[in-house]
Amino acid sequence: MIGQRLSNRYDIRTELGRGGMGVVYRAHDPLLNREVAIKLIPPTLLSPETEQRFQREAQLVAQMDHPAVVPIFDFGKHEGSLFFVMPVIQGTNLRWFQHEGVLTLGEVIDIGIQVAEALEYSHSHGVIHRDIKPENIMAMREDGARLRVRIMDFGLARGASESRITKTGTIAGTLSYMSPEQVAAGVVDHRSDIYSLGTVLYECLTGEPPFSGELQSILYRIVHEIPQPPRALGADINQDLEAAVIACIAKDPAKRPQRASEVADSLRRCQTRLHQSDLGKSVILTKTLMLPRVALSPFIGREKEQAELQKRLNAAIGGECQFVVVSGEPGVGKTRLLDEIENLAKARKLLVLHGRSIEQDGAFPYQGFCEAIQEYFRQKGTSSSPDNMIELADVAPDLVSLFPMLTEISEIRVAATGDSKLAQIGGQQGPENRTQIFELLARTLTRLAAGKPLILFLEDLHAAEISIEALQYIVRRLGPTPTLIVGTYRSSEVDRSHQLLRMLDSFRGDRRFSAIALGAFSPAEHRLFLETLIGGPKLADSLVEKLFEGTEGNPFFTKELVRSLLDSGGISKDQTGAWSLGAATDLSTGDLPATIQQAVEKRIERLPAELREILSIASIIGKAFDFRDLEALTGGKDVEDAIDRLVEEGLLEEERESRGDRLIFSSGVVRDVLYGAISRRKRRSLHRKYAEEVEKRHSGRLERVYPQLVHHFSQGDVPDKTVEYGLRMAKTALDAFSSEEAARAARTVLEFLDEEWEGDPALEGEAQILLAQAHRMAGDLDAALIAAEAAGRILERESHYSRAVTALLLAAETAWQARKVEETTRLVQHVMGAARTAGDKDSLRHVLSLAATLANLRGEYEKANDYLEEGASLAPATKETERQQEIPKGGKLVVALATPLGDINPVNMELVEEQEILANVFETLLITDLEGNLIPALCEKWEVSDEGTSVFFTLRENVRFQNDQILTAQAVKHAFERSIRVARELPPGLAAIRGAAEFTKSNDKELAGILVVSDYKLEIQLLDPLSIYPSLLTDYKTGITLNVDGEKTDSIPIGTGPFRIASYSADRIVLERNKAYWKGPAAFLDEVEFRARLSASDIASGLRSGSIDLARDLSPQDLEEFLRDPRFRGGFVESPRKNTYFLIFNSTSGSVAQNPDFRLALSGVVRTHDLVWQALGRFAQPAVCLIPPGMLGFD
Repeated sequence: MIGQRLSNRYDIRTELGRGGMGVVYRAHDPLLNREVAIKLIPPTLLSPETEQRFQREAQLVAQMDHPAVVPIFDFGKHEGSLFFVMPVIQGTNLRWFQHEGVLTLGEVIDIGIQVAEALEYSHSHGVIHRDIKPENIMAMREDGARLRVRIMDFGLARGASESRITKTGTIAGTLSYMSPEQVAAGVVDHRSDIYSLGTVLYECLTGEPPFSGELQSILYRIVHEIPQPPRALGADINQDLEAAVIACIAKDPAKRPQRASEVADSLRRCQTRLHQSDLGKSVILTKTLMLPRVALSPFIGREKEQAELQKRLNAAIGGECQFVVVSGEPGVGKTRLLDEIENLAKARKLLVLHGRSIEQDGAFPYQGFCEAIQEYFRQKGTSSSPDNMIELADVAPDLVSLFPMLTEISEIRVAATGDSKLAQIGGQQGPENRTQIFELLARTLTRLAAGKPLILFLEDLHAAEISIEALQYIVRRLGPTPTLIVGTYRSSEVDRSHQLLRMLDSFRGDRRFSAIALGAFSPAEHRLFLETLIGGPKLADSLVEKLFEGTEGNPFFTKELVRSLLDSGGISKDQTGAWSLGAATDLSTGDLPATIQQAVEKRIERLPAELREILSIASIIGKAFDFRDLEALTGGKDVEDAIDRLVEEGLLEEERESRGDRLIFSSGVVRDVLYGAISRRKRRSLHRKYAEEVEKRHSGRLERVYPQLVHHFSQGDVPDKTVEYGLRMAKTALDAFSSEEAARAARTVLEFLDEEWEGDPALEGEAQILLAQAHRMAGDLDAALIAAEAAGRILERESHYSRAVTALLLAAETAWQARKVEETTRLVQHVMGAARTAGDKDSLRHVLSLAATLANLRGEYEKANDYLEEGASLAPATKETERQQEIPKGGKLVVALATPLGDINPVNMELVEEQEILANVFETLLITDLEGNLIPALCEKWEVSDEGTSVFFTLRENVRFQNDQILTAQAVKHAFERSIRVARELPPGLAAIRGAAEFTKSNDKELAGILVVSDYKLEIQLLDPLSIYPSLLTDYKTGITLNVDGEKTDSIPIGTGPFRIASYSADRIVLERNKAYWKGPAAFLDEVEFRARLSASDIASGLRSGSIDLARDLSPQDLEEFLRDPRFRGGFVESPRKNTYFLIFNSTSGSVAQNPDFRLALSGVVRTHDLVWQALGRFAQPAVCLIPPGMLGFD
């Protein structure tokens, strides 16, 4: 460019400098005969939008007239580049003055005043600079030796600040002056300039900006870390000036001075209060005078681990869920490693959420996930723009039911208008219902992510319980989503029996899973870490060796020990200038703490008494606490100042996104040391006081704080409150399927229900019931049985007979679940007597059902029938007439099926869909109730005789086929004979009949093993004694059919059910209502049409158009769409079921599948979860053992 004429006007003479936004040249303007400076911005940094913005701001700056603002003379384009014409400024930039060390304290204050006044002027004209830094502040000494300041690059800085983070080759130091909102891509206004000015003043006073280091480290520290006060670094300034500078660099813009004129006024006040001799002092600190202070967690080493996490982050962004677990000893740097990955994620503007598991006594189920949801809405703030809204109507009611504290979030509270499914299943505590909670959490996370990458950090998994089960489900459920889930745990807190390790074992071999074990620093890494902590590379070898030997390379232990030694003067410079142990310090004599705890104790001992008191009170509340809670416990005296000091000391931290309202101990070790030092008497008093404060504040919504109330009232030794809230907490935990939480709460209650308890003694029985339910939910049936029986004895002793029946019934059901037949029999007889005495019909009905099961097991079918008949007589009357009036009659229901339809003869049913269709048409002689008991269907009773080789069935006399033909014993015989003839494979109920096998191969017209005794009674003779034979006839394959067209195999059979088959093909079957159904009222629908062989897209489009009324097993994408649509959301039903599926290899054709070694190898490497979800959909949960819990044969 030198020697060229720009825009046919400006002659380029020389280059003045270059930077991140282009090159500055010196040029001559012959039109006005003056020297000018021209800044040329290359096309690579431009877009149509930036060009327009530069032009608008240049026009604004050109209208400004202030002595400290460098104006813009001209603006234009040249060969695709933009250029700005400005005056040539005499003097040099502030960076030169800093480097040369020639600034006095008075000059620094004067520079601040002049810059602040210029910013006030520009802000009043609507111009924000956005890039205040020493390079953009020009200074020149005037004749009177006063520095005159002028600010450059107004109107040019916006593009620079936006591009600097990502621009390759940019010097990281220029980032040090950016405000937190600029780094976090937040809303930037004039207060960002005030922050940058404060950073410049901070550097002038201390010799360095508040934050320095590697690029990502600077970005993180600007947003999250609190800078050390200038005086703590040795700056010789008064408290007023320090306060003025620190106020400018507050993280929250609302806490800074709101106008630049306020900054100028504050600096003027400082100026007038200083003596002339103070104003003339140099402000540049020499390295020998600077007091070393521990920096905030520099990142050292861990290259391999960081690379692994970055790889997982990239894979997650690519669209596949990744799961990483980081383990290590306390203080080894797990959180610090996560911070580095969070920095990278935030630099890419990804959504990052956090959750943690806290000390168990103060936790609630799924706490980590709840915290992540709360953080999302804190980050989101109050924005309600359409682009920022997420659909929550289908999950909000359940979220509020699970986490009552979420009602404080307005968006969730507004969306939670429907009924909660979780509340409806609260009493049904089976494992399949727990899965509904896991699915709720997974679905909520996908909503928060809104299809974009989500990074979820879950810390302290060793303290989690039920959350681990949820995490296992969620990781696999989110498989095809751009999600990275990173968990941490203390390896010293888990053993091989810990649920967490069992969960991690299930992920071994999955390419999407990674386990990172963090060890201590190597000697070389430890030395580098010490250099960053102490502030220089010159360290005595003896010091390094002693510290490594004592801390074994643990980063947190090292940092605490160095802090302690620095504060006590134990580290100082020797004659060579190297940092070494002080002359009075001999670590070999025992001065070196043996544990992290001792290092922390020594540091805390050096704090002022008032700060130690604040910390001790905070430790009572927990590792994390609200500022207002601490204020309430301390009486509010000087708490805010104390907190600021403790944050500066690194003992406390502000929780992410909490806006300073919530604080956390920097380490659990710090909190443990403080808590352990409090006397028992004072500890009880503070716990009691805090519990009363929590109870008072949350009056009317105590369910949100049950864990805190139980923990603090129990530690405060308040029995009545502990028992009251402990019982409530146990019930709430059971409703959330958190067995461990419920058991812990129940055990806490029982500890207070000892011989000194003065309240209702029956509460011990209630606590034992809850404990039994918790043990049963967790699968510990022996413990559950012991607790349930104990509850029954206590409640009978206290004459609470109705509750005693409840407890004993629970014991009987638990004993039966454990297949302890003798104990079940004993308990059943006890419960039947107690229920009759107490008049408890509902419990009596349930125990009679269990008694019938035991009788059937022994082959005592008449006794079983008697029990069932008595139970049926106790059933509450249903309002059938009212129910019929509520449900509209008539119409046609169209059902979509993905599978083809097979044979319509029930004996040949193979698919679940075929069974669900044909069960409406054909009925069996017997069925089972919900508890699995045999009950009559087409027959009214049965009797086993001849030692189990013969069974007599008496049929109901009012049963008719769909053509109005009466069901007789002869018709049943013909039905069985026909089924045996057409069966591709005989079901057990037909194969057991004497002569069945021969009948299939002969031309005999009758089956010898079935005898008609009378019109409504028949005998079935068996090959071998089989007392359980009646239960085999509950199989739908033994459904009774009638062939109205004789023996034609292609005719449509009829049955006795509420519907008959009107038409049939492989793609479509239509059922029509049986108006003369023998049970009474006919079906509500006129027709049901099943459309088969439909693709997932056809099913989804049919539902949208209304041509299909009912469908299931939708694709995940379609299901998610329907859940968001209010038209479909209310009709969504989840019905968990258990089944066993087999993977069948075709070994009869093809060379590969015939090789058994290949099949064996393939079965060992296939990803079972992916196979299951691909075949059965995302709601399928693969078994974790050979037979899943709850299925017959599991025990």
